[in-house]
Formats: sequence, C-alpha cells, structure tokens
Amino acid sequence: MKLTDARIGYDPYSPACDLPGDRRRFAFYARTRGLGFDVVGEPSGGHDLVVVSATADITSWVRADRSLTIVYDLIDSYLALPRWTPKSLGRGLMKRASGETRRLAWDYQRAAIGAYCPNVHVVLDHHGPEARLRKHDYDAHRPFRLVWEGLPYTLPAFAGLRAPLERIGRRHEIELQLVTDLEFRRYARRFGRWRTADFARRYVDRPQVHEWDVETLAERVTSCDLAVIPALLDDPMFAGKPENKLLLFWRMAMPVLTSATPAYRRAMEDAGLDMTASGEDDWERLLERFIVDGEARADAGRRGARFTDEQHSDERLLERWDAVFRSVGWDPAA
Repeated sequence: MKLTDARIGYDPYSPACDLPGDRRRFAFYARTRGLGFDVVGEPSGGHDLVVVSATADITSWVRADRSLTIVYDLIDSYLALPRWTPKSLGRGLMKRASGETRRLAWDYQRAAIGAYCPNVHVVLDHHGPEARLRKHDYDAHRPFRLVWEGLPYTLPAFAGLRAPLERIGRRHEIELQLVTDLEFRRYARRFGRWRTADFARRYVDRPQVHEWDVETLAERVTSCDLAVIPALLDDPMFAGKPENKLLLFWRMAMPVLTSATPAYRRAMEDAGLDMTASGEDDWERLLERFIVDGEARADAGRRGARFTDEQHSDERLLERWDAVFRSVGWDPAA
C-alpha cells in the first residue's frame, strides 16, 4: 500500500507541530516526503494509521480500534526505570492531574505501552533548523566559554560537574553559558514554576542563562569554545537517553565533552574520539586538556561534523522513517 494514499493522523507535541519534538521528528519526515496528515488528540476514526508522540494521551490510544495502526514515537527511556520507584509510580498520577491523560494509569510504563512490541526502530532527530552554522574559529576566548543546551529540568546533571568546574576555575578563567528556557514548570511540565537562573545556581556557580531560540541557537553555541553534556549515570532515565544532543553540537562542528552514557560512548567511538567522563576526575582531566589545546578542540569539532555528515545525513534519517512505515505495511516508495 502506498503511504501517500494513507489517511494519517498525528497526535503532536503542539497543535501547530512547531515544538522541537514535532519539528525534529515526524513532522519533518512528513513534510519532506510530501505526506499530508491530520492533527488529532484521540481516536476518532477515519485514519489508516496514527503517529502518537510521547506527550499524547496514551490511555486513550490503547483503547483505539484494533484495526488502526499506531506508531508510538517514544523519545525517552521510561521503560528503563525500575517499576516500583516513586518516579515510575507517580508518572501516571502526575499526567492525570496535569490533564495530559484523561484516565489514571498507575503503572504508566506498562499501561502506556501495552504488550511489548518486537517491531522497534531507532530513529534519531533532525537538526536542520537549529544547526544552521558551523564553527570555524577554534581560538579560545578569555574567559574560556563552556556551553550547554537543553531543557531546564535536566540541569541536576550538573551536580557531578560542579566540583571539577570549581577546581578548573582556580587555574583557568571560565564561564558557563546555558541555552535553555528562562522559566519552566518542574513537575509534569505544568506544576512548580521556576526561574531557570535560580534553579541552575543549585548546581553550578555563576551560570549565564540565555533564552533558547531556533533562530539564534547556532550563533550562540558556535561563539563558545567547548560544549559539555553531563548526565546522571546512576539514573536509568538519563543514562538511557540517545545521542541526539551530541549530534546537534557536532552538526555545528563543536568539540563536546559528555558523560559516559552508552549512547555517548558508542557515538564517540564511532567518530574516533575519546571525550567521555565517568566521574569527577575524568571531567577535570578532559576539561584541562581541551581548555589548553586548541588543536585538539579543532580536531574534535571537525571529526564530529564529518561523522554526522556521513552517518546521520537527512537522507539516512528519512530512510529510517521509511523503514518504520514499511514495517507496518505502508510503502513510502510505492
């Protein structure tokens, strides 16, 4: 069956399909392949297949007619969390209280996913609009500029980087620039309003917080000297994240230091780099090396850019989405 003939529904992150989760994933694929789709919020009939985002009301979609093909685009490693932790048990309650789901599902992991499905595909993000510039000048600024990009609620990952930054700061003048939302809701993204600068100071000293904007992100990032991506290695949710953030920086030819998650270690090895840290000593050693060695920074940035060009091009990304739909009986090439 031709995918272009399918009646496709999409339950998105935002009604306008313009949030990063839409723009980097199915909405990018559909628009590039010339596919039409309806924005939907619950099963309503009239569709052959539906793509369901991670913020959709999955408690409704599991009750859809069995004849409907559902592609569930799960972007975080929810299932890596132990079942009986407060986070796992509380997720369903928070989603119901916030209105994200219409029904309460205590065991959100299993109730959301249903029976485990062997038809699983790994499809990473498209970063075209964000990575519109590449770094070319690797001369260091003074103070030396470190940069991080991400959502504010992931800032606790800097807890393990605070001490290394303090020690490095005694030898080198450095500044840490955080590119993120200026305010956020800490719980279920609807409760507990925080100013990001106040929250960040719990984990790092004197952070410079800049508002995330797709138009200015690349200019902000490439004006810095070195990117950092810390992660909580003892938290399965953090440790199980894919390498999307690393690839975003590499598309801008940025040198990047990361925590040693499985995905980051794998990507670094594939790119021929050794820039992951398993603890504070590793962070301090790597920071010292890449602060003082401009040639190493330049080599790392160029290797990362070359790796993304060769292994994570737009065409390869589109082919992975093609394989998803082909696996459920809809041929993009027919």
